[in-house]
Amino acid sequence: MWVGMNKELEILLQESEEIEKAGLTSRRNLLHRLAHALAPFPGFLGMSTIQAVELDPMVGAPDRGCVVVSPAGDLRELVIDLLPGPAVLGGVDHNDSMREIELSEEEMEWYTNQGISILSTLLRERIVR
Repeated sequence: MWVGMNKELEILLQESEEIEKAGLTSRRNLLHRLAHALAPFPGFLGMSTIQAVELDPMVGAPDRGCVVVSPAGDLRELVIDLLPGPAVLGGVDHNDSMREIELSEEEMEWYTNQGISILSTLLRERIVR
């Protein structure tokens, strides 16, 4: 499959390709395993201070804010508050937090599948470099 890839990563990526057949619990477990395999975890929008992978909102679902995959592989809402900061830093600072998020089962499936797709793509990109 990929040159120099260890067997564990190969199995993990193969599972991500066949995940549609699995139940939600298995998919959430896979999402956690993919997140742990992505060390270091990617920064949110290229930032080094926030590790999170943003997911696209589900069409037709309630607004859930900025839904992300955390470094632990959990689905969270990322909240970034802009605060007045030192002028040398552009006059703006930020405070960020990841909150637990309540999702319907349909939303949980949507975001979990999206997270698996994105994290497995990121992992493949790292392997082929």
